[in-house]
Amino acid sequence: MRALFALFAVSLSWQTAGAAELILERTAVERLVQQALFADRGRYWLQRGACYAYLDKPSVSLAGGRVFLHAQLSAFLGVLAPNNNCA
Repeated sequence: MRALFALFAVSLSWQTAGAAELILERTAVERLVQQALFADRGRYWLQRGACYAYLDKPSVSLAGGRVFLHAQLSAFLGVLAPNNNCA
């Protein structure tokens, strides 16, 4: 009986599932990106501190099944001095 149940379970796993297609508009994807990545005052921080870098003003485009993210990079880069200033 156990062997019959195992054979039945294996035969169920061989059946292929139907494909599903999910269609999202560009505005929906852009909203998801803004909420997930740019939640800190509209910024995605690459580096925090006296010397900093962040991305802001994101926009999303969709082409060829890919998501392209465009954003503005703002940074204040240099060498961190002993007094914790970016020089």
